[in-house]
Amino acid sequence: MMQYQPTDDGGRIAQADTKFGRYRIIWDAENNITEMMHEPRHPQQSSGMSHIIHGAAGLAKAKLGIDRASDGVIEHRTQICKTCPKSIFKDAQLRKCSACGCGLIDKKLVVASEKCPLGKWDAVTDKPSA
Repeated sequence: MMQYQPTDDGGRIAQADTKFGRYRIIWDAENNITEMMHEPRHPQQSSGMSHIIHGAAGLAKAKLGIDRASDGVIEHRTQICKTCPKSIFKDAQLRKCSACGCGLIDKKLVVASEKCPLGKWDAVTDKPSA
C-alpha cells in the first residue's frame, strides 16, 4: 500500500514496500518530482522496474490530484481509448490497456503528463484554470 506524508518544505513523499522492493517518490512544493527510487528485493529484479516506478508515480499523481488534465482532455482521451482495439473491458468498463500494460487506465487518463504508447493522444502541458 502506498503511504503519503508531507515534507517540511511543502512537498510530499509517497512510499510503498511491495514484494518487488521499496519505492519512494518525492515531490517539491510545486508538485515536481524531485526523486524516484526503487530498491529491489533481489538485484536481478531491477530490469523492468522503471516501468513499475513510472506506474507508481502516475498512480500517486492521480490519487493526489497532481498534474491533473482538464476534464475536456480526460474525456477526449477516454473516448479514444474506448474505441482502441488494445483496450480491455470488464463489465462494459474500460479497465486495461494491453499496449502499455497499464491496469489502471482510468488513472493514467487523468494525468496530464501521460501519453498513449501508440501515439493516439499526447501529454499536455496546459493546466486547467482553477
